[in-house]
Amino acid sequence: MQLLQAGKIGLDQPISNLLNLAVVSDARFRAVTIRQLLQHWGGWDRGVSYDPMFRDSIISANQGKPLPTDSTDGD
Repeated sequence: MQLLQAGKIGLDQPISNLLNLAVVSDARFRAVTIRQLLQHWGGWDRGVSYDPMFRDSIISANQGKPLPTDSTDGD
């Protein structure tokens, strides 16, 4: 919020403007806004896709890595 108050970021700015998202598993990540993250919306639609937080066994199998998964396993 301090960055917002200082005029350095905007709530509706995509996170791709701030983070290095050159390679992502889902192109929709680039469109997620700071507002969505702060409001825990994240841009996902559970009716269309899944929440990766609860699919570690699927991610593990797709990546060919053992459980438990960690934050680097989606790369």
